[in-house]
Amino acid sequence: MLETGLLIFGIVVGILSGLFGIGGGIVMVPSLIVIFGMGILDANATSLAAMLLPVGILGVLSYYKAGLINVRESLWIALGLFLGSFSVVSLLSI
Repeated sequence: MLETGLLIFGIVVGILSGLFGIGGGIVMVPSLIVIFGMGILDANATSLAAMLLPVGILGVLSYYKAGLINVRESLWIALGLFLGSFSVVSLLSI
């Protein structure tokens, strides 16, 4: 039963994300806390993991096919994001 609820929830959030560009922080995290009883950190982690592949891959493919992605610049930014995120995670785990 929980799996069915989560699947329906994912479909609703996916529709909202596709139509309005909202999903993870505005809809998914608060809903996981209130409806599914998750803690804040669990809800954030679950939202991030759930949205990473479908939103990331489908979005990148759409923009790439339209010729809108500058791969070189994107890779430099991605490296900076990785280093910045890694440094924050490293500091928080001390």
